[in-house]
This record gives sequence, structure tokens and C-alpha cells, in this order.
Amino acid sequence: MPDSMTMKKYTTLFLFLFFSANVFSQSYVWSTLGSGVSGTVFASAYYNGKLIVAGSFTSAGTVTVNNIAAWDGSSWTALGTGTTNTIRALCVYHGQLYASGSFLNAGGVAAKRIARWNGTQWDSVGHGINGASVYALEVYHDQLYAAGKFGLAGYTIVNNIGVWNDTAWSAVGNGISSVWGTSTVYCLRTFSNEIYAGGLFDLAGNDSISYSIAKWNGNSWSHVGEGFDYTVYCLEPLGGILYAGGDFYWTTGYHLVNNFAQWDGTQWMAAGGGADNIVRSLTHYGTDIYLGGDFVTAGSTSAIRISRWDGTTFYPLGGGVDNTVNAISADEGIVFAAGALANAGGSPASHIAKWSIAGVGISEISAPGEITIFPNPSDGIFNIQLKNTSGENIIEVYNVNGEKINSFALKKETAQINLSGEAEGIYFYRILADGNLISEGKFIVE
Repeated sequence: MPDSMTMKKYTTLFLFLFFSANVFSQSYVWSTLGSGVSGTVFASAYYNGKLIVAGSFTSAGTVTVNNIAAWDGSSWTALGTGTTNTIRALCVYHGQLYASGSFLNAGGVAAKRIARWNGTQWDSVGHGINGASVYALEVYHDQLYAAGKFGLAGYTIVNNIGVWNDTAWSAVGNGISSVWGTSTVYCLRTFSNEIYAGGLFDLAGNDSISYSIAKWNGNSWSHVGEGFDYTVYCLEPLGGILYAGGDFYWTTGYHLVNNFAQWDGTQWMAAGGGADNIVRSLTHYGTDIYLGGDFVTAGSTSAIRISRWDGTTFYPLGGGVDNTVNAISADEGIVFAAGALANAGGSPASHIAKWSIAGVGISEISAPGEITIFPNPSDGIFNIQLKNTSGENIIEVYNVNGEKINSFALKKETAQINLSGEAEGIYFYRILADGNLISEGKFIVE
């Protein structure tokens, strides 16, 4: 999951790419990240400008790795010597990348089921975690929460969820368990100043009607509406709504939700028609939710294991992918899907692929070499400098709705455009030389 600074850094660029795709009718396609990775991916995140993927694999491209690797837009690199077993979750906390799962060692350092990478080397996180596995990590109130199937964090009894304050582990109330059998927490997400936990359980703290989902307000646990009849695997907030995905069909109040539901703070409702099989991963970008898993239909739309939901309608991402999607990340206008897939859009893709404009990816976007615009952002006055000008150059300016708001000839190598009378926001330009498109990009009016 991207940290707040990374999200802020890339939001503007994403909006440019997303809207320009609509304005200029550019095509989205599936493409590969080199030759992919050799095994299943369970988690992805952004760290130090790179996409990090983790799971159970021994190579990324031609590089030998151990369950975790970094993609910089053109090549794969290892993160030290990685971990000795599967990684299930990633999270950035206090400038370091935290990884958790079922491993006991990271980078040659004893690190029971959780470790941290500072960009150079691995380190342990206190005395680690004792149990089966850590499936989820999330930052809440400047502390790192870890959840899964375990009994001890450090030397503290925690019941499947513990909290790390950069110094020591502590319990989260009485933790999460079950009155009737085993219990596991698979996901954590902050929403409305509380942290939500999803999984398979029926007891959170002393609340015995927390069916597969519960929330912690910093002091106590409580249930979240009716809860669900089976497992919650992922949670994602957007626009005042919390979305839940998993392997469930009903709320415990017998409202049909089909593996994908939304919580408005009062009740659970179906999101569209839900999905016809398990939803294992959720993320959002802009005003859209992206969901991945084992489904082949979302609502009434054929969307093979990955789909986009705009709050009203499901959309496919091309021909989708051929096997389970366990992790989705979105950045710079690109959606990365990872899991057990071998093909994306009908073409080979070893466990990870990207859905993007003409195959561009993280760190693969560069400004056109023939034009310089400054300052950008500005209060509306932009200076334009063209190089190697010849013939008649025309600049066209569009708003985010695709409406042309200005067009004029560039008769010299330098010119100025005035958008100070327009509303703050993003605008797009196209430069034509003798009728041929030579450059396109964005203005940002502050």
C-alpha cells in the first residue's frame, strides 16, 4: 500500500494520464514487467520510487531473489538476500519497508515473521511474531499494526493482532479470536479514524457478534453492522465508503452481497451485483475501485479476475488475466496486477502484468524532448519553448472534459499562454506540426 507522500507525489500524474487517455483516445493494453517472477505474488507496494512485489518466488527476470524484488520500470533487482519463506504483506512505516509472512529470517538476520528494509539492509522488528503467519500490515495513529494467525508479538499475548510503536510490541485490547473455532485476520485498513480488520472470526475484544469484520477506535473493539457469513480478504476506503471483498455471499442479516460489499457507516449493501467468485484484492485510484481475485463476472460484466468499479458500473480491463489476482497496485496511471497468473490479455505474463497506456510503466514516462513549459504548475501564465521548430506549429488546449478551450499558432520558438481566467485544475495541450501530433502533456493551474 503506498505511503501518503508517494500517493501525493503521483496523484497529479495519474490524473493527467487518466484524463488524457479519455481526451486523446489513447489505448490501454496489457504488457509485461520484463520476464516477470518465478512464483506466486501475494503483496505489492511502492517504496523509494520502485514497485515492490513479494510472495513465494526465487527469481525476478534473470535476477536471483528470495520472495521479494523491486521493479524500477526497466529491470528487476533484489532486496538483499530476501527472506527464507513466503511474504504475505508489505507496508511503509517511518521511511522503512516492512514485510511480513511465514519466514524466520530476512537478509541473514533472525526475523520471525516480520522484518524491515531500510533501503540497504534487513533488520528484525523487536522479537518478531510467534504463530502461523502475518497476513496484514497497516499504519494507524502513527503505529504499525500487524495481523494474521498468531498468539504472540514479542513476548506479549496478542490474539492475532499486535501493534508496534517503533520500540516495542503491545496488544490491541483483547485481540481477535473465535467463540466457535479457529480465527485468522487477513486484512487491515484505516477508515473514518478507526482501523478495520477483516478475516474469519466472530469475536473482537469482548464483542461476540463481530462476524468476519470489526473495528478498533484506539480504545475498544466493536462490530461493523451485520458482518458476513464467511471470510473477508480485503478492504479499501474511497469517498466515504468502505469496500470489502472476500469469500462471502450474505451478511448475517441475509442481505445478498456476492463477495463485494460496501459500508456507508450505517449498513452493508451489495456493490453492483457483486462478483461471481472470490475477491482477494482491492485498491483505488482517482474515483475508481480496482478489484482482483478468482471471479470471471463482476455484476453482469465479463471481467476476468480483474475489474474497475466507478461506483455505478463494472468495467473489464481488456481480456483480463488467466489466474488468481492476489495483489493490485495503481500508480502513474498504471494498474499492476499480480498473483498466480501466467497470461494477461492473452499474452504471456509471468505472475505480474501492467494495464497502461501503450505499455508505459513506473519511471517510463518522460517529458517530450521538443518542448519546455515553465513554470508548471503556475497561476495560469505559462511560457512555452519549442526546439527545432519548422513549419506551422499549432497548440490546442483542452479541459478535463475533452473540450477544446483554446487554439493558436506558435510562430516563434518561445510563446506564452494565459489560462489565468480558467478554474484551478489540470488542462491538456497538444502541439501539431503541419497537422501532425508532435507532443502532448499537461498544464496545472493553481
